[in-house]
Amino acid sequence: MLPFLVVGVITLLLCAAFVVELGGTLHAQQRANDLAAQAARTGGQQIALAAGTTPGSQTLTVDPYAARAAAQTYLSTAGVSGAVTVADATLTVTVTDTYQSPIVGSIAGPRQVTGTATARLVRTLAGTETGGQP
Repeated sequence: MLPFLVVGVITLLLCAAFVVELGGTLHAQQRANDLAAQAARTGGQQIALAAGTTPGSQTLTVDPYAARAAAQTYLSTAGVSGAVTVADATLTVTVTDTYQSPIVGSIAGPRQVTGTATARLVRTLAGTETGGQP
């Protein structure tokens, strides 16, 4: 009976360790995705007015330098590293973070997790995209 009990307890401990590892990794992944989304939102709010194609019109555009700087500032304030790219009116943020597992991490070391988010500047009028024209 004792060997069966020992095997059963070890199995339960391994299952509990697996649940803790999986839950911690998923939480770290969600945090990375959330930080990327918040940094993209922060960067996407950095808009500039530019002269439009018709006289007297203006176009809303993302100020790429201010957007990149705002997103990078958000990431550094959050204590993570990441890459910010701006193309046209699309801002993409990729966050890299480390997760130190309480069980396997002491043996295998920290694990890298990444998260990506994109923000797009869209101007709408009555629920319809207007292509950035005011």
